[in-house]
Amino acid sequence: MDDDVNNLRTRCGYVPSECIQSFEKNLMDSGGVAVGKALHFGVDLVLSGGLHSFFKILWNYSLNHINIASVRVFMYLKKRMTEIDDLVKIYPDETLYNNLDFQQKIGEMILILHDAPKFPKLTWPKVGTETHDDIWIKSIAPVSDTEIVNKVWKPEGDLMILKIVGNQICRNLSEHSLERVLFWMKWTFEEETRIKKENKKNSLTTIERGTSGKHDVSYFFLVLFVEYYKELARKQQIRMNDEFQSIIEIFQSNDARFNTTFKKNQLGLCARILCEVPRWKVPAANPLIKDPLVLSRAVSQTPKFFTEILQYPSVSSINLQKLLKNKGKQQKKETKKLTMEQQFEAFDKAMELYMTK
Repeated sequence: MDDDVNNLRTRCGYVPSECIQSFEKNLMDSGGVAVGKALHFGVDLVLSGGLHSFFKILWNYSLNHINIASVRVFMYLKKRMTEIDDLVKIYPDETLYNNLDFQQKIGEMILILHDAPKFPKLTWPKVGTETHDDIWIKSIAPVSDTEIVNKVWKPEGDLMILKIVGNQICRNLSEHSLERVLFWMKWTFEEETRIKKENKKNSLTTIERGTSGKHDVSYFFLVLFVEYYKELARKQQIRMNDEFQSIIEIFQSNDARFNTTFKKNQLGLCARILCEVPRWKVPAANPLIKDPLVLSRAVSQTPKFFTEILQYPSVSSINLQKLLKNKGKQQKKETKKLTMEQQFEAFDKAMELYMTK
């Protein structure tokens, strides 16, 4: 079985992990050669049954490398991927791969993300273990209650610490201190984890704010940011209604492509928007597409990459799809550790067998 996995290749004959790494690298690199390679490796990944991985790479790339430089990218990807998911439901794989609409949508996403403006990746600050102590919390200078926090915080299900954190976040948002906002968010996530380790039934909140019905502290932040956005919009300090709403909808989605880390970084993106955009000369989303005419011409050429790769035999395999989903990495087998007593027993048996020879 391991040998079979080691011998798996993409449609073009690449080792799956190398195909994925090459796609990610060339998506990041600038220039005409890089965009051609990004199209080649991206299309090969899709035609090898790696559509799920392809989507996940685009989402992570947008969050980590485009980010606030063009918030419209999330709205765009959400729309395009929904359209492609609809095509997947209609056509079998090989018919889908030969569909011109499918080909151009895949090619367009690669071209747009490759040429999109970039912004530094969000960095979460370190939170010292000494901060998870009642004495430390009491030493923090109190912050006046805000109307936004009073609207979001629910005394019947939220612990008082969430109110303190909410007020700290609102104050730091108003001071455009992103690092302090991220600090309090990370502190809260760690505090939630800490108290759940003590007792699984414990939580900072029992209020069901999410669509999943879970008592998740991340939804406290989501609702807090939505209310803070409304306040900024009312004052005409931000104009990103559709883009911000799209981020909220993605966060609330139950799509398996959006894991916990991705959603945590989405909240970080929301915090960055609320901290930085109000200081922009024009507090609106930057354009995602530089020149629609140039893009249209480039998209019309992308089916050539599909034609080239479709000449190779199909490589549909459940094992290959699993490998591509895991970014080409094999899942480590769990090795059961023997106790010291079991090790001595095994040694004694081996010696007994040896002596009887």
